[in-house]
Amino acid sequence: MKKLTLILSVFLSCLNISAGEIFVSPNGNDLAAGTKSAPLRNIYAALRMAREWRRTSDPRAAEDIY
Repeated sequence: MKKLTLILSVFLSCLNISAGEIFVSPNGNDLAAGTKSAPLRNIYAALRMAREWRRTSDPRAAEDIY
């Protein structure tokens, strides 16, 4: 029984969808990907990206967007 529980918990953790993250920095670029290494420059570009994720049912928008 313990082995089955372990297998199920590993399997279910692989299915976990994490929240989408959009990074913004004063040194960013609004044409960037919005990642930590390539942040957007302003919050308006981040809002456009988040809305596009929701509109297209992107998996990153399945939960919250940070």
